[in-house]
Amino acid sequence: MKIKTLLLASCCAFALAACGNQNDSETSQNKAESAQTTAANSPELGAWGVELDARDTATDPGDNFFHYANGTWLQNFEIPADKTSYGAFTVLRDRSEERVKTIIEDLADESFEPGSIEQKISDYYASYMDVDAVNASGIAPLQPLLDEISAIDSRDALITMFGRAGREGLDSPIGSGIGIDRVDPDRYMVNVSQSGLTLPDRDYYLADDERFKTVRTAYEGFIAQMLTFTGANDPETAAKDILALETEIATHHWPRTELRNRDKTYNVYTLAKLEEEFPGMGWDGFFAAAGTPEIQELNVTTPSALTPLIKLIDETSLETWKAWLRFKAIQSHANLLSAEIDDANFEFFGKVLSGQQEQRPRWSRGVNLVGGRGGLGEAIGQVYVERHFPEDSKTKMVELVENLREAYRRRIEAIDWMGEDTKKEAFAKLASFNPKIGYPDQWLDFSDLTIVPGDLFANSKAVSHFFYDDQIDRLDEKTDKSRWFMTPQTVNAYYNSSWNEIVFPAAILQPPFFDPNADPAVNYGGIGGVIGHEMGHGFDDQARNPMPMAFSAIGGPMKIGPISKPAPNL
Repeated sequence: MKIKTLLLASCCAFALAACGNQNDSETSQNKAESAQTTAANSPELGAWGVELDARDTATDPGDNFFHYANGTWLQNFEIPADKTSYGAFTVLRDRSEERVKTIIEDLADESFEPGSIEQKISDYYASYMDVDAVNASGIAPLQPLLDEISAIDSRDALITMFGRAGREGLDSPIGSGIGIDRVDPDRYMVNVSQSGLTLPDRDYYLADDERFKTVRTAYEGFIAQMLTFTGANDPETAAKDILALETEIATHHWPRTELRNRDKTYNVYTLAKLEEEFPGMGWDGFFAAAGTPEIQELNVTTPSALTPLIKLIDETSLETWKAWLRFKAIQSHANLLSAEIDDANFEFFGKVLSGQQEQRPRWSRGVNLVGGRGGLGEAIGQVYVERHFPEDSKTKMVELVENLREAYRRRIEAIDWMGEDTKKEAFAKLASFNPKIGYPDQWLDFSDLTIVPGDLFANSKAVSHFFYDDQIDRLDEKTDKSRWFMTPQTVNAYYNSSWNEIVFPAAILQPPFFDPNADPAVNYGGIGGVIGHEMGHGFDDQARNPMPMAFSAIGGPMKIGPISKPAPNL
């Protein structure tokens, strides 16, 4: 489904402008055309593709080349208050956000048929930007879910809610999700794993370090504050209980070093074997609530964690679990609720955990919500590609990738410590790398998604349910290797070991990483480094063996799932 109306309107406007001013002199027109041609064929940065104004020429490059190249910029630039770091990626991400914002705002100026993708994008964004309506609603949109949690009156009802966690934006101490089977990349597989932590890692709960202690103290206060918004009777006591509960969960979580061991995290079970080895969970009710009742095989990624977590479910009072679920409900939906709730969420996760001093502007957050991979990003990406990604850039990128592939081949060939049989396997893997450049060949179809004017919460839930149900529907199908796990407007790249593919979205294919008009050395030093980085993941400690449901991206690991935690746009 392509977004044509807006593009046609833009072309018509350009044509009308070109037909005007017929009395201008031919000389002026020729000069303007010449200037445009020169600009179009010139690098964006500097004379050959590198901006040199950032240099500190008082520094000897032999003493400190980094400061020689960047010293003036480092001395004069101040990191914006809504950022925690700044660099080339930040510049391009800001540019991409601005471009997506323009696309969405252009749509708002048009009139579209109800149910069209243009209407869905425009109304979803408008519902987020209507701050008065969001504030007036307060916590009311979340109340039906809070009431369901309050009504839990048995262990079976609790397990059912844990099973629904992924679809409802909640959490469970034991999570399930859908990923690619690492041994058979042609099929999807349900994965069962440890879950239930709100802080980034088990060390935040367990480490005897002043920094982590400070975070834990702030976290307890944050839990109480969020529970107060839900009308809890004794939020302070409940906060203590929740922190103690998550701390106990953390003691059973595998550390990151264990999670990186791909042999240990691939353990295939039938449902009968799962019930036999890990009894007492109520797996039938759990999977039925998750929407995956007829499972033939599944992977248990952290088997030794399951038994103690099941025991913890049994030994913890129902009231504590209900308080935990209420906290999880409001925290995970804070960005959709009134400003006081959203601001409280930012104060902890933004300031305390990340050191970010100010929230990004609301329009920026709206662009990420609506235009991200978990939103209508692929639909917006079609216009982004039409406007900002020349087709010849894709052609030149293909050439760069193939040259890097050849360079890798020669390096492997010259290695003296690698046996011939190993080299043969390495050559085969290198030859089978599948590069994806710019944008998908097949776009997601959002026909079944309904977006309504003026209801942010309902729209967000409709989108999350759309993607959740899409994953469930794909479970019994052959994997679709045409799918992308980043949108075209994402400034990043990734390697997917399950399909041995290296993927470069359109938004990273611009200066300073890539410029078709720059000196070739600039592109090899910029996007060439990114290409080599992603190819390198194919031979690192994670991808030398097939990987479960994880990617390697410039910003770090990226999960395809689990469905209870949507994959981030790194």
